[in-house]
Amino acid sequence: MPLLNRRAWTVLALLSAMLSTAAGAQDRALTIDDLYNPSTSVNFGGRPISGLAWLNDAHYIWPRPGAGGVDWVKVNATSGAVEPLFDAAQMEAALAKLPAVTPGEAERLSRSRTLIFNADKTAALLTIHDDLYHYVFGTDRPTRLTSQNGEEEVPSYSPNGRLVSFVREGNLFVVDLEPARERALTTDGGPELRNGRLDWVYEEELYGRGNTRGYWWSPDSSSLAFLQLDQRPVPEFTVIDHLPYRLGIETWDYPKAGDPNPLVKLGIASAAGSPVKWADTGKYSAVDFLIVNVAWKPD
Repeated sequence: MPLLNRRAWTVLALLSAMLSTAAGAQDRALTIDDLYNPSTSVNFGGRPISGLAWLNDAHYIWPRPGAGGVDWVKVNATSGAVEPLFDAAQMEAALAKLPAVTPGEAERLSRSRTLIFNADKTAALLTIHDDLYHYVFGTDRPTRLTSQNGEEEVPSYSPNGRLVSFVREGNLFVVDLEPARERALTTDGGPELRNGRLDWVYEEELYGRGNTRGYWWSPDSSSLAFLQLDQRPVPEFTVIDHLPYRLGIETWDYPKAGDPNPLVKLGIASAAGSPVKWADTGKYSAVDFLIVNVAWKPD
């Protein structure tokens, strides 16, 4: 048999085998429910794994999707063995003891994908009714860290896990975990002057959508670098919120082409609460000056 014909027969044989296999796998016809029923529709695109993070040299953590939330698990990178990162049932029971926390809220919080962990993954921060709570895994009750009016935004643990930082009403705060003592690192913030929280321009165009935290802990947990953003030069822009049944109107500080950006300064605040030191940026042009990256050197 000529070589060309032999190759053609080989290709035809492979195609026949593939078609036979595909036909065998199609053991039932698709229905309307398979396509459109919210509870029974088939996910033809699959679900990519996300949220992986290294725990140590041998394990990583994974928010494994489950019914009613996620199951935080620890996975052995070599063997694939899986075990719970913490006892979610115990955490749920501990949260349910708090006043004004319903059983449904306790379950949702204990299985939340957005838990904020300390560096060792032995504790987590939770926001409950606009206040921060610190929960150590394996214990029977969380610790309330804040009790002031206003929302605590962009909270995080210090690298050593002994402090928690957050922004409230435009100012940067730190609270000790034991005992829970709060102190303001800035006092001049407000709606138009933001300390430690990014505005629309810096989030969307520079640091990435969804990242609104505008402060960075030093590796030794002694200080925080932060951006101060003055929104007053930025024109307001009105948009319509089409998502609710009744349309809403929102106003944002939003510079269109040719409009001024927010004025920015880089501050260094001691976690102990001493006066802020401001970085000297005088050698840079004041026209459209941006701070696009902040990082601590090892020293």
